[in-house]
Amino acid sequence: MWSVPEVFTRLWRQLRWRAPSTIEGMGMGWRYFGRTSGTGKVYELYRCPANGVALFDQPGGAIHRLRKNGSWTSDPIGERAIANEEATGYFDEKSDELTEEQALHLFEEWRKHKWPGRD
Repeated sequence: MWSVPEVFTRLWRQLRWRAPSTIEGMGMGWRYFGRTSGTGKVYELYRCPANGVALFDQPGGAIHRLRKNGSWTSDPIGERAIANEEATGYFDEKSDELTEEQALHLFEEWRKHKWPGRD
């Protein structure tokens, strides 16, 4: 049987271990998209405000890419790349949209294993 300090120590270690697996700003009115470049496997996550505006009609800087540390960054190069992929049929706003749970699951898997995209 564990003593009270041991229980708190174990709980603290578990909480500290889980803390980095969160994504900044989750649950705050965002839409999430997985970039596959036609491969069928998501290797980058993007988000934009869930404001009723289509993805590519968002104002400049409103589309963000997820970074390895769980923060988001404006990514004009990635934004142009997915716009090009949409034009060539490799990206579709409806079919490549992910739920918040799916985005978080991908992030947690990537953190445990290998980060597939750019940092």
